[in-house]
Amino acid sequence: MIRDFGKDNARLLAQAGREAIATIKTNVQKYQIDCEFEEKEAYLFATDEKQEQELNDLVEGSLEAGLEISWSDAPAFPIPFVKQARIGGQAQFHPVKYIRALADAFIKMGDDLRRGQGTGHGRDGR
Repeated sequence: MIRDFGKDNARLLAQAGREAIATIKTNVQKYQIDCEFEEKEAYLFATDEKQEQELNDLVEGSLEAGLEISWSDAPAFPIPFVKQARIGGQAQFHPVKYIRALADAFIKMGDDLRRGQGTGHGRDGR
């Protein structure tokens, strides 16, 4: 990320990801949305020396950007690997179920999803 966006923007991107997951989790709890939301960990593997160097670079950059990433020796999957990194703070959910339920909650609060038909609580004040 740092190579593509620069350190400051990579940090902002990492922060935006954390905030997005927190917002989704809050909405799931607040509106009792059944979208199979689960907090998860992700894993990245290197299976040879070339991939190991790429993974080393990725982990170093991710740490600089503020991502929750660490080395892990415990095999998460039955895959032979030279090196493995664990990425915490991830989430998994069914996006269609989430959006549909969020839209239903929005409508139940008396709002309308059609453009310009809101109750005045939107950005444009209508």
